[in-house]
Amino acid sequence: MTYGEVTVSRVRVKMCGVRSGEDLEAVVRSGADAVGFLVGQVHVSEDFISVDQAADLARSLPPFITPVVTTHLNDAGAILRMCEQVGAGVVQLHGTPKVSDLREVRKRAPASLRFMMAVHVVGEGVHPDVTPYLSMLDGVVVDTLDRDAGRVGGTGTVHDWTVTVTLRSAL
Repeated sequence: MTYGEVTVSRVRVKMCGVRSGEDLEAVVRSGADAVGFLVGQVHVSEDFISVDQAADLARSLPPFITPVVTTHLNDAGAILRMCEQVGAGVVQLHGTPKVSDLREVRKRAPASLRFMMAVHVVGEGVHPDVTPYLSMLDGVVVDTLDRDAGRVGGTGTVHDWTVTVTLRSAL
C-alpha cells in the first residue's frame, strides 16, 4: 500500500482506552491487533482503569490480540508489576521518562515484553524527542496533543500527517 511517498507493508491497529466488557467486545469485532489498557494514572482522564480491571479484561481477549499496558509511570518495578498482572505483551510509555529509567525497565523486563513510546505532534515536530530512546524501543506511536483540553491522546483531532511521515523517515 502506498500513501504519497511512504510505502506501508503492514499496518497494525491498537485501540486504547478500553474500560468495559462492551468496549472490549467492540474492539475484538473491529479486528484490532492490540488493545490498550490505561493504567498507572498520573493525570485526570476518564479512560484510566485499575490494574485489576485491566487484568480481568485482558483474560477475556481471544488469542492473537495483544494486551498493551499504556502508562505514564516511570518506575521500573511498578511498570513491570502492572505488565505481569495484566499479562501484557507490550507496554506503551507516555511522558518524558529518563533514559536511565527506561534502560532499567528494559533490563529487568522479560525478553518477550515489547516497548513502545508515544510521541505527540506539536506544530511541525513531535514531543518528546524519541531519538535518545530508539535503541530501547520496539515501536513508536504518534498521537495528537490537545493542550487546550489537556489531552495527550485520543483527542479526535487529526494532526499533520507530514510530521508522521518525516518522523518515520528519520527512524
